[in-house]
Amino acid sequence: MNLSLSQCRGQCYDGARNMTGARRGVPTNILAKEERAVFTHCYGHALNLAVGDCVRQCKLLRDTMDTVHEVSKLIIYSPKRDSTFQTLKEEMSPDTPGFRILYPTRWTVRAASLRSVLDNYTLSQTLWDTCYEQTNDSGIRSRIVGVRSQMESFDLFFGVHLDNIILRHTDNLSRTLQQKDMPASEGQAVVSMTVETLTRKRSDDAFDKFWVDVNSKLDDVDVGEPVVPRRRKVPKRYDVETGSHEYPATVRDRYRQVYFEAFDRVYQGQFRSARLQDLQIPPRTSGVLRPWW
Repeated sequence: MNLSLSQCRGQCYDGARNMTGARRGVPTNILAKEERAVFTHCYGHALNLAVGDCVRQCKLLRDTMDTVHEVSKLIIYSPKRDSTFQTLKEEMSPDTPGFRILYPTRWTVRAASLRSVLDNYTLSQTLWDTCYEQTNDSGIRSRIVGVRSQMESFDLFFGVHLDNIILRHTDNLSRTLQQKDMPASEGQAVVSMTVETLTRKRSDDAFDKFWVDVNSKLDDVDVGEPVVPRRRKVPKRYDVETGSHEYPATVRDRYRQVYFEAFDRVYQGQFRSARLQDLQIPPRTSGVLRPWW
């Protein structure tokens, strides 16, 4: 391509060992020939890893993503069940967008998949009853029973709504940062705007609106009422006697804890671990430089 390394001022890769290894990685070899080619871990990749880590750290969100992934596999990876889904869709809700498979490693499609689950929630519940009668495979039947049971629980219904709100913003950020013609200064501004949006979501007023919205949709789906889990005594090996243990007194208090925990983990992990706000841009070049994401 006739490119000269003497003109290279930056290089960006993901965290794979063959790319970023300290001894034989690509950045090490390039830096040996041009020390001004500064290496930066891809911020888009770091953002994706941070979001994934934060979701896995919150049990309700982790269980929600696992269940949605299982729903995706049961529907999309079986031509027979996919055909049954399309037939039911034409009968029950022909104008509703179709189901989008959840790819856990794809950066920008997770929120769209969660949205499709909400749009087709009742349809999916009907699908499980139909598919259970159509198959004699005990393994598939047990998976269908498990998914159907999860979709009848308020935890999953709440988790899909909460995951959708969080990932909608992070997916939009990832999609925006991947634009080739975006200057680094604008990328930094988009990151700041996303941080402010998530910060505003972490408030009592925002939770109240979210709680009312989720509960208002219970009449349209076959989902049980929210309940407070049974109080359990902490095992002695985990009890360090640092004080009384907090326990939610009401259903609303329990899900408020989950709501605030989710936003705390996403904000702290996503933007501090990925350090997207720490990118220093020289004033004279802020409109020229392209971000290394």
